[in-house]
Amino acid sequence: NDRTARIALARALDGAAAARAGCLPGAVLAVWAAGGGGRLTEMLAAGAARYAALTEELVALQEELDWLTYGSYGLAERAAVPAEIGRLAAGHRPFEIVAAQADAEAEPDERSRWWERHGHARATEIPARYTGAQRARMEARIALIQADPRLAMLEGFAYKRRWQPTDLAAEAVRAAEGWLLDALEGLFAEGGALSAPGPWRLEAICGALQADGRAGEVAAVAAGTADFVLPQLIERLLRSASMPDHPWRTYSAEGLRTRAAWQQTWAMQDREDAGEAVTVPLPPKYARTDFARAEHFQIRGKLDVPRERFIAFHDLGAGAAWGWNGWRDLQRATAQIEALEQVRNDPVDPLPMPTHDDPRRCGATLGLWASLDDVRRWVDRDTHEELLSFAQEACGQTACPCPLVERWQAWSRGEVRIRRPGAGADGEAAGDMIVEQAAILQRLALAGKAGLPLADLSRSFAGSAERLAAVLDTLVARGAVVVEGRGRKMRYVRG
Repeated sequence: NDRTARIALARALDGAAAARAGCLPGAVLAVWAAGGGGRLTEMLAAGAARYAALTEELVALQEELDWLTYGSYGLAERAAVPAEIGRLAAGHRPFEIVAAQADAEAEPDERSRWWERHGHARATEIPARYTGAQRARMEARIALIQADPRLAMLEGFAYKRRWQPTDLAAEAVRAAEGWLLDALEGLFAEGGALSAPGPWRLEAICGALQADGRAGEVAAVAAGTADFVLPQLIERLLRSASMPDHPWRTYSAEGLRTRAAWQQTWAMQDREDAGEAVTVPLPPKYARTDFARAEHFQIRGKLDVPRERFIAFHDLGAGAAWGWNGWRDLQRATAQIEALEQVRNDPVDPLPMPTHDDPRRCGATLGLWASLDDVRRWVDRDTHEELLSFAQEACGQTACPCPLVERWQAWSRGEVRIRRPGAGADGEAAGDMIVEQAAILQRLALAGKAGLPLADLSRSFAGSAERLAAVLDTLVARGAVVVEGRGRKMRYVRG
């Protein structure tokens, strides 16, 4: 009766698997962050070594369980499970050695890619590291596989566990990024340093994060190097987990129509909830083309589920600012009011009431308009009326969207230049250039000596590619920006 041995092997497998899970970077990082002691990089390295050792233990245990089963069914001679099983590397199992020997004699186009595909070492002989009773077992099993076609079939690629290796370096980066994102959310949550609803600039966010002494070590793991620029790393993480603060930067024109269909469905559901006998239409699913950027669709998906952690405020002048998607209803509306107040009272370039000639303030009001429905539904009527009045006063319109939104969209695409006193015949104002230059210089200052490639600068620049090139040329000519490298390696660095 092999029951006792089978249970013992199953329990050993379960225990080793649980221990190996504790060696994954996410688990190691959690222990370290809780005060586990030591340097994070050293603990991750020790965890990786332990993970590799436990994997070899698991391979050896699974192999013994397989051969115990063959004995139970009379396919091999029954033998007691050895007291000391040892370790066995994937790629060195008896069936893999037999397969590697056959491969060595096969034509190149007939050889298996098992080892390359799964990252295992190929061996045509039992490696010297295996000695004593373990080596004897391996030799005996190789002989059995070669002699018995039934075992040869069972001990084949189709029926054996693959033991694909885990990319622990990539796992460590993902775990570190997840920890940083959680820490950033903690700053915005209740009791956090940035919990007051409103747009927060990158320098303030980085300053608050650095108050946690653990952030530097985790950031080095996330960046893959100790020589990293924290603002650049944090901005990348914020961008990867954020959506714009209003629909007109989130969706394409086609997507806005899809969203309108969903809003109609919600309105019909409200009427149905109120007791009306209505037919609620099934709204269309969103497609990639419904979103302004591919990454927006990756976050929201076909049902437009708001899975983002953060809000990106793109219409506040010099560079983006950030908020938290955990702010709800009145908090979200309060953040939008604060954003509007910032652009309205900017000491360098305050945005005037939006008009056909200067619609820029539209972008800063759209988020407030978009938040009013939730305030009406979840807060109270008086608060909704008060915020509605504020939005109407801020943009001089009774409802949104209005014709000025289309004008603002054209401006944000770089198709319209703002005319102000002192502007040239082409309508391009000197004030626009000053604001755009300031935004670029701020981004390059945060990037430090690493600088930024053109692609990174263009992602946060509201105007056209030609306009960005003109602004950069001006900054380079002034010596405020230096160009380093050529071709794909070309980067812009603060002078």
